[in-house]
Amino acid sequence: MNASDLTFTSSDFLRLLDARGLTGSWCWVFATNTQVWSPGLFHLLGLQPHLSSPGYDLLRGMLHPEDRDMIETAAQVLQGDLRRERVVRVIRPDGTMRILSANSEVRYAPDGRPRSAMGTFLDVTDRESLRLTQTARQRQYLALVEQSRTLVFSHRIGWETQAYPSFSALLAPDDEELAADNLAAIVKEQRETTREIRLHALAHGLVHQGTTQFRMAGGIREPFRSVIVPVRNLAGEIVEWAGVTGPAGQSSGQAVSDGVRQGLEQMVRGRHLRAARGLLDWSMSALAEASGLSLSTVRRLEEDAEAQADRSRHKAVAALRGAGIRFLSLDDGTLAVARF
Repeated sequence: MNASDLTFTSSDFLRLLDARGLTGSWCWVFATNTQVWSPGLFHLLGLQPHLSSPGYDLLRGMLHPEDRDMIETAAQVLQGDLRRERVVRVIRPDGTMRILSANSEVRYAPDGRPRSAMGTFLDVTDRESLRLTQTARQRQYLALVEQSRTLVFSHRIGWETQAYPSFSALLAPDDEELAADNLAAIVKEQRETTREIRLHALAHGLVHQGTTQFRMAGGIREPFRSVIVPVRNLAGEIVEWAGVTGPAGQSSGQAVSDGVRQGLEQMVRGRHLRAARGLLDWSMSALAEASGLSLSTVRRLEEDAEAQADRSRHKAVAALRGAGIRFLSLDDGTLAVARF
C-alpha cells in the first residue's frame, strides 16, 4: 500500500460531512440540464431521493415565502447571476423549518459563457435560533432598562465588563467619557470616595453596596443605589463580579438574591459570629446545636480557621438568621450585625 492510498481528498471530507446530515450540495450542468443533489441535501430538505428528482425550481419552491426572493430564479442562474452567500429558511414537507446557510458559485466556459452552477447548504438552525433568541431577549432587557432605569452588569476576571450600552443614553457623560472612567456618571464630589470603597471591596472579595448621586442627561442629579457582589466557583475563588444599579427610590423590601446572600456570607468572620451569639445570648455549644455543626467546627469558624467557602459557614449563618440575626452590608463596605 502506498502513501497515496492513506490520504483523504476534499470529496472524502465532503461525503463525511454530508453523511452527518448537517450539509448538502447540488450542481447543475447547463448544456445537458443535468442536476445532481447529494444525499445530505435530500436529508436537509426532508425529501426521499427515490421519490423526488433534483431540480432547482423544486429547491427554490421549498424556501420560506419571505426568503424566496433571496435566491435567484432558474433563468437568472442560467445567465450566471448567482450570489455567493446568504441565509434562508426552508419549509420541509412535514411542516418543520430549517435555517440553511447557502454558498454558491458559477463556472464559466473559456468564451465567458456560464457553463454550470454548484452550491452547498449548511444547517445553521441551532445557531440562528440562538441568535434570534438572544436578540429578542436583548430587546426585552433594553425595554426594561429604559423603563426602570436599572442596569445589570458583570465583569468576569480577565474579560471586559459586560453591560448593555443603552443605559448610558440616560446619563450626562458620553460613551467615550464612561470608557475612560467607569465612575464618570457619579458626581465629582463623590467619585473618588466611591472609587476607594469599591477598590477595597474588590481587593478583599467583599459585597459592596451604596447610594451615590448620578449625573443624568439634562443636567439632573439623581440618587442611584448599586450592589456589587463576588461570584465564586466551588473552590471559593472569585471568577466574576456581578452588579445592579437602579434608582435609590425603589423599594428596599425586595428579596435578596442567592448571589447577594452568598456574597454577604463570604464577609462573615469570626467576630461577626461572636457578636451574633452575643445578641442571642448563645454559647458556642448552642450555635453548634442549632446549626448541626460540631463544637470544634464552630470554634474554628470563630477563629477564622475554616476555609472561606466551607459549607459549615453557610450552616452557621443560616442558624443565626433563623434566630433573628441579620447581616447587613453598609455603604462603607463594612458588615453590621443586628437582631430583629
